[in-house]
Amino acid sequence: MLRSMTERRRPSPASVGRADALRLLETDGCALCRAHDEAEETWLRWFGIEHHGDAGTLELLRSSLGFCPAHTRRLIALGEPPVLRQPWEFVLRAAVGRTERLITAGEAPSPARCPVCETAGRRAQAAGALLTASLETSEVSAVLRRHRGLCYPHLRHLVPDLSPARAGVAADAVHAAIAEAGITAAAGTDPDAEHRARWYPLVAEAPEPVHLPPAERLAMDLEAGSCPCCRQAGRAEDTYLTWLLEQTEPSDHDLRLCPRHLHDAAQRAAGPTRTVRVRCELLRARVAELAMAARHTGTRPRRRLRRSDRGHGLCLRHGEELARTGRAEAFLRRLLTRLRQHAWELNEDTVRQAWDLRHEPKGRETTTWRRVPTVLDGRAYLGLADSDLWP
Repeated sequence: MLRSMTERRRPSPASVGRADALRLLETDGCALCRAHDEAEETWLRWFGIEHHGDAGTLELLRSSLGFCPAHTRRLIALGEPPVLRQPWEFVLRAAVGRTERLITAGEAPSPARCPVCETAGRRAQAAGALLTASLETSEVSAVLRRHRGLCYPHLRHLVPDLSPARAGVAADAVHAAIAEAGITAAAGTDPDAEHRARWYPLVAEAPEPVHLPPAERLAMDLEAGSCPCCRQAGRAEDTYLTWLLEQTEPSDHDLRLCPRHLHDAAQRAAGPTRTVRVRCELLRARVAELAMAARHTGTRPRRRLRRSDRGHGLCLRHGEELARTGRAEAFLRRLLTRLRQHAWELNEDTVRQAWDLRHEPKGRETTTWRRVPTVLDGRAYLGLADSDLWP
């Protein structure tokens, strides 16, 4: 009898899920972005406090060849060499081994995902599963709409796994959110945008040797201190965004910006611009079509949604891409030399931290921790050299 009464009082899984979903939506803004950003901040904070020396974390970084460009920027911006010395040593060892394999075998297994992205992505995925399980509940759908609890990028991520009814509820909420919140609903949150915004002006100021013949232009880029492919990509992004923000009547094709570049456009303009507003309106119209399809079709919506040896050389990411062509040995050997050089410099800097050596003259090894990203993935500095950022 007592057991029967206890079981009757126990809340059902559905009610527990609904309560959890409502708690997730208590704060304005996309709940999945918030879950992702909180997990990201927690990981990075503990990495700075103590996990930068943890064996498990170092193994993750060895497997992933370091952080993604966005999280590299976040950590480099802290300006704390002790936090990155040991992690970069592990990453460089792995990068040396990977480059040696590319030289001998022409291929290597894909690296693991950035550990920060992996952790934050799992948290956002769990939040998405919790939210979608209760989407058809009137209370949850009302709070979702009122608090603008979902952004367009996360809607696109969820749609393939939603029933038509749930997709309709989510699309209606995003449609309203874009009208009220603009870019944060259209492109989600982007904590890295402010870091990119500080460096893009330096991309524009970096000399571009357009007046030179192609071979001399390449030689100048190779000697500039960063991967020439990443350097050119950074220029292209900067040039396009500058041009786009000057247009009074941009075409729909010109406005097909991904969330990252939509944030870059907004940061550059220091506020809402016609470019951002029009893009938000286009996304809102697309979401309205999705909501209508979900309500009336009865089917699950689908997403429609000879080069200088003195130069920097390619970063590891572009070295891997070139390795697939079978004509990359010279580039990879240059990359291997630079990786080994950085590894030695990092070790030298670590040794010189000892009390009996700390008064010895210091050299380039003290800033190696800032140069490591340029040989792993030049996108971290938007194609710039460390000397462009820290003259």
